[in-house]
Amino acid sequence: MGELQGASEVNVMEHLACFAPGMLALGVARAAGQLSPAEAADHTRLATELAETCWRLYADTPTGLAPDTIRFEPEEGS
Repeated sequence: MGELQGASEVNVMEHLACFAPGMLALGVARAAGQLSPAEAADHTRLATELAETCWRLYADTPTGLAPDTIRFEPEEGS
């Protein structure tokens, strides 16, 4: 999740974004039959990747607590 500041995108994620994977997964389950298989797969993949990011934010700290806000630096070549 990003924020826009002027014309540039800033790669910032707040800890409350970690609720989104659950919401996406529940949405896929509740919308069974209303989403195409490709849409359901996209939502499920996004939920999985975001949950992995959240898990890493908590697991990579000595205290097991993630910061309220984290800023990501773009990878080389992206």
